[in-house]
Amino acid sequence: MKIGLVRHFKVIHQLDRNWMSSDPFNSWVEAYNNAEIEQADLNDSFSEWNVCISSDLSRAIQTAETIYPGPIIATNRLREIEVQSIHPLGNLKLHYHMWLLMGRLAWYFSHSSQVERRSETLDRANQILDWI
Repeated sequence: MKIGLVRHFKVIHQLDRNWMSSDPFNSWVEAYNNAEIEQADLNDSFSEWNVCISSDLSRAIQTAETIYPGPIIATNRLREIEVQSIHPLGNLKLHYHMWLLMGRLAWYFSHSSQVERRSETLDRANQILDWI
């Protein structure tokens, strides 16, 4: 049996500016998560799958529907690790790469600012592996 795990095509979402404060960064992340995808031409080897499993985010489902002709199993257990600003820092503006880095470090150290702790992510990964 062949199982396809789908991520997503390139996301169509531009930054209004590179430097932003905490709230605009969180808004940018939310907009990115809801953005459309750029369609891509692919070969037909995907039809050889027996099962296609995808994140339940719309961009991943749209990608899966484009490349796989059969039913798609969508699950929140395959979602990317959500990132948020560490905490509101007033009007302090940082480059969005810095916000992303700080958010990932906060997740790694299970900081309360993040939606999911690292241990919860690892549990989620193990659950999906056991299910598959």
